[in-house]
Order: sequence, then structure tokens, then C-alpha cells
Amino acid sequence: MTGTAPRPAPAAPDMGEGGWHWGAAAAATFCICVWGAVPLVTKVAAQEMDGLLVGILRVVFCLPVVAVMLAGRRRPVPRSWPLWRALTLVGLSSFIGFPVLFSLGQSMTTASHGGLILASAPILTGIVAALWHRKLPGLAWVAGAILGFAGVATLILIRAEGMPTDARPSLVGDLIVLAGVLSVAVGYVSGAQLSKTLGPATVTFWANLVASLLILPWAIWWLAAIDLGAVSWDTWTGIVYLAAFAQVINFVLWYWAMEKGGIARIAAFQFVQPVITLILAVIFLGELMTLPLLASAALILAGVGLCQFKR
Repeated sequence: MTGTAPRPAPAAPDMGEGGWHWGAAAAATFCICVWGAVPLVTKVAAQEMDGLLVGILRVVFCLPVVAVMLAGRRRPVPRSWPLWRALTLVGLSSFIGFPVLFSLGQSMTTASHGGLILASAPILTGIVAALWHRKLPGLAWVAGAILGFAGVATLILIRAEGMPTDARPSLVGDLIVLAGVLSVAVGYVSGAQLSKTLGPATVTFWANLVASLLILPWAIWWLAAIDLGAVSWDTWTGIVYLAAFAQVINFVLWYWAMEKGGIARIAAFQFVQPVITLILAVIFLGELMTLPLLASAALILAGVGLCQFKR
């Protein structure tokens, strides 16, 4: 429901035992490439605009896209207060908390760090799910979570030396990104529960709409106080990319890919996402591929992979 892959919980999922679906694989590859570029696009947009404002506009710019999709698909309007309360929780955590905190934190740290911390989302989601359902995970999952968090801790605590100050990862920025990932983990779990009643696409559209309307007054006030003419078209294009593709269109494609290709098979594509982020950060932002960075990446990916094993 954000700049990383969602984890819906349909009633009778296809875990991927069937044949290979090339359309689903192509859609999943597209989604992972789009999400892999999110830390870079956010970092570039935040060079001309406050990182907090980038996150706010990422939410607000979803409004016309979601409105068109809701009107075109004619999805039913939720009619009970518990449903709206649940949608508001998803909107606040996934579509306000995550993009705002992630954009703010990403403006203060490197794209490589932001992408790798984002890769820990499955582990945090599992922890939130265990607390939500009051159900202990298996030993393999616990071992994977410890391994993954060891990688995150290594990433956050070891600072890069010999780099220009403005190009170094920031401790505060890393921690804010981590807070954003925790926020979206809450949104994943609450959204998955609500999807059993409304369906994942309906939850995504309505929660996005709620989030956009809640934050719209703040965005209007902030935009009125800055010189819009000083913002380049590259920055505006980046914000549209974050809103339309990373936050709305990608989710529709991702849900479709999991439905057609199987949840387990398509979910495995997520392992490529931080790798794409690292490669793009080196090529386009000139970030250094240091040994601690590679060690952290290995630990995080190994931990996430170990968490995939069932009891």
C-alpha cells in the first residue's frame, strides 16, 4: 500500500503450485522496478523541496487518480462506522504515516540505506501480525527476524567515513525511515484483515481517498507559503511518479499478479527490490557500495528469506 510490496490475505489464496503465468511475472517485475526506484526519486525530489512536503504531496496527488478509479469501477461505498474506522487506520498508517515519514527520513539519509531499511518491512509486518493475532511465529521466523534486524542495526549504527557530509547516511534519517516502515507494517496487517470484507483493491482505493482528504488542508497551506515557480518539472514529475505509480497503480498490478501467479511465487519477486535500489543508487546518485552496506544487505535479505519458511 506504499513504496513496497503489500501482503493481502484473501480467503482462498493460490500459493503458486500451478503453472507459470508470464503476464503475472511481467506485472510483478514492473512493480518491483517501480518500487525499487522510490528511494531515489524521493531523494531527488527532496533536493528542491522539503522532504516532509514531498511525502504530503505524494499522498495528495493520489486524490485525482483514486477518484477516477473509484468512479470508473463503481466500487460500493462502505456503510458502517466500523468499516470507516478500519479504513481510516489503514489510511493513517499506510498512506499518511509511511509516505510522510519515509520521505522525510529519505531526505536525510542515502537512497541505499532507505531501500535496505525498507526491505525489512516483511519482518516488521510479521511482528505486528503476531501481536495483532496473539499468535507466536515459528522458530525459523524468529531466527530470520533476528538475522534481519541484525542487518538493519548494522546499517543504522555503522556510519560511512570518507564521504562528503551531505552524502553520508544520517542516523536520524535512518530511524525516521524505520518508523515509516513500522507504520506501513501496521497498515499491511489492518488492511489485510479489512480486505477479507471489502477486497484488497477497494481497501486500497478508499483508504487512499481518506488519507488524501485528511492531509489536503495541510498541503494547501504549505503550498501557499512556497515559491512554486522555483520547483523544477523534474521534481513535480517525481512526485507524480511516487503518487500515481508507486502508491496506486502498482498496487492494482501487484494484487492482479498475485491472483494470477500465486502469492508465494509472486511474493518472491520482493527479494530483488533492494538490489535494484542499490544498483540505481550507485549508477544515478554516485553512492558508494561499501563493505558494511553489502554485509547489511546480505543479513537483511537472508533474514527475510528465512522468514518465508513455514513451521
